[in-house]
Amino acid sequence: MGTDIGKKTNAVCVIDALENRKLELTIPNSKAGMETLLKQLEKLPDFGLETTLFCMEYTGIYCQPIINFFYPIGANLWLQSAVHIKRSLGLTRGKTDKADARLIAKYCIRHQRDQRLFKLADSVLATVRQLAQQRERLMEMAKAFTDLSQDYQAMGLLAEFKLHQQTSEVALVGLQKQLKLVEAQIERHIKASPELKSNMDLLLSIPGVGRQTALFMLIFTSNFTAPAARPLFGR
Repeated sequence: MGTDIGKKTNAVCVIDALENRKLELTIPNSKAGMETLLKQLEKLPDFGLETTLFCMEYTGIYCQPIINFFYPIGANLWLQSAVHIKRSLGLTRGKTDKADARLIAKYCIRHQRDQRLFKLADSVLATVRQLAQQRERLMEMAKAFTDLSQDYQAMGLLAEFKLHQQTSEVALVGLQKQLKLVEAQIERHIKASPELKSNMDLLLSIPGVGRQTALFMLIFTSNFTAPAARPLFGR
């Protein structure tokens, strides 16, 4: 099953091993939408959770409704990067969400031997992941303020630059303060987990690897428990 995840809706395409389409629909990206999807899937003659592979692009928080609904009931979830799917098929994105869902379904069939089934990380890593995402959002907001200041200066718009500085200074200071608090929380959670701290220390011992790169690697590999990451640590 291929699913094109959207902010508000998901396009779904179900195909069999011969790539014959069995079901196509668009559902709300919510619990109610997932309930509708399950009911439609159960109407298919050969449907079974244990024999169905749910493939989708990883889109951060927008994947949560389908994960929260289907993972607890035993569905096989495969979250893959959009770039990897595109390169593997040698195709560009479709013109519609429905077309993209079809492409993802085909990718799912053709590359199922490479599947890496989703597994919920432990609670500490899940918290660290959420905090890291919040850090990225705060950094983007702060960057928007500073970029605009630089643009005003570059264009010689001194009056506009001064007004921007006066009206954004408090907000920028607040963002920077909140950023430091989030980073402190990330460090605290990592230090509280022997497994995370051990791998973080090991990564930081590698020349050229900084703290943010190490953090990204811990999150992306689920603390090196994902199958593709195990050879890096000899596991």
